[in-house]
Amino acid sequence: MISVAFIGAGAVNFGGGDGPWDHATRLERIDGVKVIAIVDPLTQKAEGVLEKRWNSAHGSMYKECKVYPSIAVMLESVKPDAAFIGTPPFFRGSMEHGNVAGLVIDLYTDMNTL
Repeated sequence: MISVAFIGAGAVNFGGGDGPWDHATRLERIDGVKVIAIVDPLTQKAEGVLEKRWNSAHGSMYKECKVYPSIAVMLESVKPDAAFIGTPPFFRGSMEHGNVAGLVIDLYTDMNTL
């Protein structure tokens, strides 16, 4: 079973808006996957997204999923095998530690040294 985190609870990962994205719906078509985290500083929005997924036909994929306000907080609790990054470019636009890009590099490094 592969564990997955979604970084961002918006349209790129969960559909809506004008874009052609919806990584979650595509992922739900694959067996052997469980979603363990949704990371978004707008935790109420993320909780709403998670509730919709729990109540969907694919709710079992999300039964262990929790919402986290940041990647750092998520990593204190869980270490996913993979992460979908669905955030606007200005949230991941530099390599300085503390922004999404820097933390994703840390996540990758941590996962590969376990």
